[in-house]
Amino acid sequence: YPESSRNSAVVVRCRFYTTFPASGDSQESFDSTSAEFLAELDDWWTRFTLWVGILSGQDFVGLGGNAGGIPQGYPIFTWTGDQNGQRARVQWRYIPSPHHGAPQRQLRLRELHACVTAAGNRPPPAEWLFIRDARSLLGAGQARRAILDAGTAAELAMTTLIDKYLDDAEIADQAVRTAFGRFNNLTAKQEVLKLLRRGVLPERTRPDLIDLRNTAIHGRGGAGQGLHEVTLEQAEKAVDIATQIVEAAHPLVDLLPTSVLP
Repeated sequence: YPESSRNSAVVVRCRFYTTFPASGDSQESFDSTSAEFLAELDDWWTRFTLWVGILSGQDFVGLGGNAGGIPQGYPIFTWTGDQNGQRARVQWRYIPSPHHGAPQRQLRLRELHACVTAAGNRPPPAEWLFIRDARSLLGAGQARRAILDAGTAAELAMTTLIDKYLDDAEIADQAVRTAFGRFNNLTAKQEVLKLLRRGVLPERTRPDLIDLRNTAIHGRGGAGQGLHEVTLEQAEKAVDIATQIVEAAHPLVDLLPTSVLP
């Protein structure tokens, strides 16, 4: 391994164990308890991988599949011929799949501990799950679908930010809260937040996220850009802005048991 990887580990097997009181010698009782344990372990593993995917960008969902052709999924055996008609320069070849968006990285030990603990408490908020999905779709080269999930994540996060403002301001009047609830699209929520919480949204939220999301939904945006003109680079910017908005609404430092951020 290169020097940079000497403090890294590749996990090839995990052992999970538990104890429970015996209830006689019945095989049926043991089988029932084992099945219950496996079901709980499956739920825990799902929550654990959710947190790992959010923190490290490791893709456990694989949304969008592989947008490439055969050489990206399966190595191709190639050769040429020499003067005697025999095979020469035989080689396995493949085209590495492109990766877009947030790069995957190794999980730091303190992050692993935090994810294990958090998995026993609760799953991540829906906003972070949409960010996770958007990153997965970016990795598969699915720009339009990544923008859609990024927009959904941002809209949910904006709703949370508005609700937090109303709670912090101790506004209990239901009529007022209902009135704010009528701002039910990204553009309207952005305008409300510009008034209530100036500076909480990234500066280019409108052109780099909202307008792109509208293009992804309606096929053509306000600036005349068509769906077929949306690029992966634009989708990366949209996911990045949505991530900043979700972080403002649900800071990871508040969700995980210990601070794992650099």
